[in-house]
Amino acid sequence: AYPTAFSASMTQSVSNIQHNQVLVFDNALINNGGAYNTKSGIFTSNTKGVYVLFSTITTDPGKSLEAFIYRNGIGVCRVYSGDSTMYSAGSNMVILPLDVGDNVMMKIHEDFHETGVTIDGAFSSFSGYLLYETD
Repeated sequence: AYPTAFSASMTQSVSNIQHNQVLVFDNALINNGGAYNTKSGIFTSNTKGVYVLFSTITTDPGKSLEAFIYRNGIGVCRVYSGDSTMYSAGSNMVILPLDVGDNVMMKIHEDFHETGVTIDGAFSSFSGYLLYETD
């Protein structure tokens, strides 16, 4: 079997962003192990180990937002995207230990997103893979 790995993008742009909204990347380019859910946007670890997680969020011109990579309901890595005149991509990566059953997702910050901000789905993604197993 192949190690757990996923990479997903959005099939459409997302507007009317809400506080604490989970971002759903509904187009899995790879989903080894089936641990990423394209309906909920949640990755559930199926192997205890250390994982690499990465996200890029691109916003339309004129508005900004802040999102987090969350592990089990706690923000562990921030992503900021926004610019006044151009499309703007924000990216970040985190290396995390995960236990079997841990949930990881991208969520909009509870406060820091401008009204009317739109995520350009074609240029936004969420990916992760098992770096190595742990006992």
